[in-house]
Amino acid sequence: MSTLSAPYESPRESEGMRRQTIAAFSILVLVAANGLARGRLEISRDPADRTAIPPAAPAAAAPAVPADHAAYRKLAEANFEVPTREITATDFQLDVLGGGPTKLSSYRGKLVLLNFWATWCPSCREEIPSMERLYARLEKKGFTIVAVDLSEPRDVVKRFVAENKMTYPVLLDTSGDVGALYGARSIPTTYVIDRKGRILGRTIGSRAWDAPEVVSLFESLLAS
Repeated sequence: MSTLSAPYESPRESEGMRRQTIAAFSILVLVAANGLARGRLEISRDPADRTAIPPAAPAAAAPAVPADHAAYRKLAEANFEVPTREITATDFQLDVLGGGPTKLSSYRGKLVLLNFWATWCPSCREEIPSMERLYARLEKKGFTIVAVDLSEPRDVVKRFVAENKMTYPVLLDTSGDVGALYGARSIPTTYVIDRKGRILGRTIGSRAWDAPEVVSLFESLLAS
């Protein structure tokens, strides 16, 4: 899993400067956390363990997820984070590699694996072959992978996709705004979205997406 490194201080800084730096950094963290919290709902394996995800419909319009809801239960059992309430994935529009602007909502009617990644990310590179095999196996059954590359030049992504024979759609988030909206602070971050555009679950880090139990999971989701 790839993450951004935190800044560090020089040992030559004075104690006063060190305290000022820590205080300023703490204020920035509080401001950023407050901003991230606004307009977002929650996703979690456990109600006590909550993480912000993209904004969705008002809480009053979002029915609670039944405890025995089959799709959520299956994903939770496979170690995905699952929503604490029904959430519609926030729509966005990006250029698809080799084409023009494409909306997430254009894939409505399919089971979508929404993957945030980058060519420089070792964990992303590790899982791409298994994602390609999963896509090849299920694509004709109403399944698709939508891979959103974060903040890289088009030519870099195009070369990587060709070299790795990736056939599923790759969208270009050159500003990183969509990745930020979806909380992709660590990559790969991957969401499962059902045919109606609802978020079923999320996982952070690489997986063997063509493992028999994973293939069986997605086949059961497609059949439901």
